[in-house]
Amino acid sequence: NAGGRLVCVKLPFPLLSGGYRDYPCIMLSIPYTRHAFGPSDAFPSGDEIPRALCFVGIRSGEKGSKIIQAMIDTGSDFCIFPADVLDDIGIGENTLKVGPVKGLGEGQKTYFATVTLWVANLGEWEVYAGFSEYLRGTGSGLLGFRGFMERFKIEFDPKLNAALITPV
Repeated sequence: NAGGRLVCVKLPFPLLSGGYRDYPCIMLSIPYTRHAFGPSDAFPSGDEIPRALCFVGIRSGEKGSKIIQAMIDTGSDFCIFPADVLDDIGIGENTLKVGPVKGLGEGQKTYFATVTLWVANLGEWEVYAGFSEYLRGTGSGLLGFRGFMERFKIEFDPKLNAALITPV
């Protein structure tokens, strides 16, 4: 599950790049969550896909916050979350700029805002993230390159059945 066992190896001293507050661990292991999907023409017996899921806190100043599940997605350019999260964190859609996205949610509005993300044992940081109408009501987001993978080295390890995350 997305709240699975998180393993964090900590140094007994602050890291030179920012100390405990910015990077409270040197490696985080997120066990894969198995996502099963039923039979279809392409997969008559169904299939099961491992996904790297974690819980992410999203907030905008002191206006409000929301915790949702997010998947580490190497194909996503940005961190993208459901548009309905904007209401939870106190940001009006009409105050935001709409940006184009390719792939998932293409052709649907994606609003962009600067928010603070928080992931347990990785710390918190500001990110310019998208909030997609396509993801509205799903309760799940994507951790993409801009805002997540540019901050962390991600290693997908099938032998450990986990994603290993290291601050860069």
